[in-house]
Amino acid sequence: MGTPDPELTPWWRVLKKGGFLNPKYPGGTDYQSELLAAEGIRVSPLRKQAAVFDYMERLPADPIELRR
Repeated sequence: MGTPDPELTPWWRVLKKGGFLNPKYPGGTDYQSELLAAEGIRVSPLRKQAAVFDYMERLPADPIELRR
């Protein structure tokens, strides 16, 4: 039941509105930033907060929420 494991998005890829990292995730923004960097995703400060600038370009063409 639910979404099959291969289709699930890892927690560190989930961003807040505007592409900001979530400080409430395990390890805070530093750990989330490390995991994203390991996947080749650049994280930089934006208004004193860590963010992924090109997050809009990285959105999936068919989001899981729209699949039926």
